[in-house]
Amino acid sequence: MSVADVFAALTEDRPYRPSMRCQDALGIVRNMAMEGALDPGIVAMLAQNIDEIYSICIAAGASATEDYKQLTV
Repeated sequence: MSVADVFAALTEDRPYRPSMRCQDALGIVRNMAMEGALDPGIVAMLAQNIDEIYSICIAAGASATEDYKQLTV
């Protein structure tokens, strides 16, 4: 869960910064794994499936944005 949480946080827009590019976020996650903060095996699985995972993140973000818009109308 930690790997997914960090990756999602880096690749989503935040009020204090825009979203990070997928490969830049992956580099940070890899560095965190090398430092022992994240599981290297899970990070390797993320890297192997990065395109599919990133597409899912983008779709989920778009869906959440639409849901929010509907609630605030």
